[in-house]
Amino acid sequence: MFFREQGGDENWQAHRVDIETGDIRALTPGPGVQSYVQQVSARFPGELLISHNERDKRYFDVYRVNVATGEARWCTQNDSFAEMFTDPQFRVRCGMRCRADGGGCRQRGRRWERARCSAASRRTRCLRPPR
Repeated sequence: MFFREQGGDENWQAHRVDIETGDIRALTPGPGVQSYVQQVSARFPGELLISHNERDKRYFDVYRVNVATGEARWCTQNDSFAEMFTDPQFRVRCGMRCRADGGGCRQRGRRWERARCSAASRRTRCLRPPR
């Protein structure tokens, strides 16, 4: 598996290559769509979770992808979180929203907790939740 972008646009598209045939297949939409690996798990050796922002450029939805076939199944639509957290069972466990003051809130189920929004997170820019 590898990621490729075009002309420095930083819209990374995931691809896989069959090492026996050399066949290359895109695993995420493109161009103009950013994507990243959300989760890998030894429990699902032929699959992974990939997040991308094709539906809404502000938020990354989570998809379960079969690496061999490229088939992607939608897992979670993200309408407000700067970051989503998943577990090795490929379940979305919580989401993080960042506040304007630099603090953050983490949602687990229906409960909100105070949390710290870190510049060391996967994406350093935090999105404000809808009002």
